[in-house]
Amino acid sequence: MPQLNLTKGHGCGVDVVVIDAAPAGVEDRLELLVRRLCDRRGPVGAEAAYFVDGSADEVVAWCFGPGGAPARGSAYGVGVVGRVLADRRGTDHVVLRLGDDRFVVHRSDDSPEGVRRVSVEGPVVDFWPDVVGRVVPQFHERRSVTAVGVPEPQLVSIVGRYDEDELIDVGRRVSADHDSFPDQPDVTFLMPLDEGDEAFARTYEYGIGVSRSSSAGVAAARAVCSRLGIVGPETSVLVRTPGGPVRAALKVDSESWIPVLETNATLTYHAVLDPELLASPGPIALDLQANVEEVMAYAALRSANARALEAAGVRYAAP
Repeated sequence: MPQLNLTKGHGCGVDVVVIDAAPAGVEDRLELLVRRLCDRRGPVGAEAAYFVDGSADEVVAWCFGPGGAPARGSAYGVGVVGRVLADRRGTDHVVLRLGDDRFVVHRSDDSPEGVRRVSVEGPVVDFWPDVVGRVVPQFHERRSVTAVGVPEPQLVSIVGRYDEDELIDVGRRVSADHDSFPDQPDVTFLMPLDEGDEAFARTYEYGIGVSRSSSAGVAAARAVCSRLGIVGPETSVLVRTPGGPVRAALKVDSESWIPVLETNATLTYHAVLDPELLASPGPIALDLQANVEEVMAYAALRSANARALEAAGVRYAAP
């Protein structure tokens, strides 16, 4: 079996590994490959693995969770994949197909710290008309909530003050109530900050817990802001998360809204993997080519984001 080129990267600290191959090429050991690459005890470690076939104009990608099962993927992971392909092709945008979802990834300007950024478009948001800005007792006895698919189901509450214990309590309640919430939605609290175009968001992922950053939660929260008339859809809002900042807007296409998230697409290192090593019970040795400058630039951006949240009085557990 030929060696595999892989790249590790992240958006807002949500790290993924990108494998330059279609999964059919390694199907006899696909689950083992994904599990060992995502294993935090190994040399790589990631929240998901993306296999990529970049031979056509429209890139085809497949996402797998850390257990080796197929997963939907996220805008953060798609941004990293798009960055990898755009660098390779020398282009400014990449169209990518991931299952039934279509994404467009564009290069964005670097941040003042030198962080490489991309914008990721799609897919269309879909509101649940019977749950828009209303109190649902099974969710919370007094907080209003809006339900939206991005396309993952999300429940979003806009709060005046962020309380992490409250988010965890609501998230656990939703995860445990399979009758009221059969679609397994995540829960996001969005807190507007003093700046008119800034907010803080954190998501409790269904059955898992609070996340470092959730692209689906950010997209859903941004869509809810416009659905409730707080800000126009095409206005860019800086959404700060514990993992880092994201600029979020909505592209208006006829009567549809397409989330557009501008986030970092930091490539931390490249490596070449011999798949035969996976059959060995011992540790996997990789010759890593680290992108030190990109790692340091993002560390500076994340520190600035944390200082801004501290100054705004937002308290959360360190991711």
